[in-house]
Amino acid sequence: MIRKTEQPTAIIDAVLRVARGEVAATADWADALDSDQEFVTAKLSSREAEVLALYASGETAERVASILCLSRETVYDHIRRVRAKYAAADRPAPTKVDLFRRAVEDGILAEQI
Repeated sequence: MIRKTEQPTAIIDAVLRVARGEVAATADWADALDSDQEFVTAKLSSREAEVLALYASGETAERVASILCLSRETVYDHIRRVRAKYAAADRPAPTKVDLFRRAVEDGILAEQI
């Protein structure tokens, strides 16, 4: 999250970071996270977030497994845990589209228009 009123160099820097797969965190973004307790309670591990990012962006479980050197069943285990954590935070994600939405909301993926 970055304000459109930021300096152009800050916006370009944020876009480049996101293009490299990094998170473009700002003070506003951190403040939004601090104020959203449901978001904070999801608490995905770094591996769960990594699997979610690939899977929710459209990759198959087989492709995610290949990219991350995991078994397909391990990928499915991670996705099940991610879904359980979102459900426990009252943010259910029963479908792949829902997982994409949660990943965008949580800053794991950039929204694609």
